[in-house]
Amino acid sequence: MDPAGLTRLPVEAVPARYLVGSGDVLFRYRSESNTACALDDRFREPALAILPLFILRPKREVVLPEFVAWAINLPRAQRHCDRFARGTNMRMIPRAVLSDLEVTAPGLDVQRRVVVCDGLARRERTLSIQAAE
Repeated sequence: MDPAGLTRLPVEAVPARYLVGSGDVLFRYRSESNTACALDDRFREPALAILPLFILRPKREVVLPEFVAWAINLPRAQRHCDRFARGTNMRMIPRAVLSDLEVTAPGLDVQRRVVVCDGLARRERTLSIQAAE
């Protein structure tokens, strides 16, 4: 997510729990696809996260935010969410379903390598699509 593309609006006092920034993970709980993204260091100012987003605040000394987002977006985690999704028109994932999701987190060095490899794989997909076009 690129903060440069966000809309700036004047708002009154906002409770801190709705403000997000670098290191937070956003999860779309009401959507056709329930994916997560980590907010990186480009988020220098707090941003307001509104529904339908869960804000996850990983302990960075234990798990990298990018690793949490990667793990949530894995097919196994997505199947877990699909199994407990509610609603027929618009799928909704209850917070408890996300809380029950088990994620095995290796050491921070391995997490960093996983995140780098994932970024390279996404870049490769983008370039392959561009080359095909």
